[in-house]
Amino acid sequence: ERQVVMTYVKHAAAKPGNNGFKCGMRYEPGFLIECLLLRMKSSKAYHHLRANKILPLPGPSTLRRLISSSDCGFGLNQLALENIAKVLNKYEKQPHLRYGTLMWDEMSIRKDLTWDSRMMKWNGIINFGSDSTQVAPQELCDHVLVLLFRPLRDSWVQPIGWFASKGAANYKVLTEIIFKAIVMLYRSGAIVKCVVCDGHSCNKAALKNMNISCAKETDNHFLHPLNG
Repeated sequence: ERQVVMTYVKHAAAKPGNNGFKCGMRYEPGFLIECLLLRMKSSKAYHHLRANKILPLPGPSTLRRLISSSDCGFGLNQLALENIAKVLNKYEKQPHLRYGTLMWDEMSIRKDLTWDSRMMKWNGIINFGSDSTQVAPQELCDHVLVLLFRPLRDSWVQPIGWFASKGAANYKVLTEIIFKAIVMLYRSGAIVKCVVCDGHSCNKAALKNMNISCAKETDNHFLHPLNG
């Protein structure tokens, strides 16, 4: 709310342009992110709020520049891992405060193929980043696998990676990505104590590949990759 009020003050001081909207506005990064999320959820609502000047929202071109200037590649996100390290470094002598959960899930997306003129590559094909040795076929993706980390003793959640696949990612790809995510989190100060996923057959196969089973009298855990 404070951020919105401050934006209103800056908006009032800005000079109006030829289109009736304020020009020369400098928005706070946090406010721009909230605007981008609103635009993604409902472009119609965003246009209504801006056209009727209910909120001092930036124009679509400003949001497009924001998106084009960000690196949205697939794979484990180094910036997210660095931010996790900054938060957890203060708990170096308290390892129990660095314990957390690695969670992953997949969601279906619309097939689409677009050309990125800035990166000179096609977007919309299967992409595992550099985190899997499996060869990704050159086909259109229709699913995204998202990994996130949540500490056991805190309330924040941080996505750490996303991967494009056709259908659910196979168990070999999942196994490699999960192990690498655990290793990269450990190097960032986070200690993964448990993993959480749904009961999809690919997830079950990946867990079985790591010698994990939900059956009674069998192991329901595996050795940390860096403790072996």
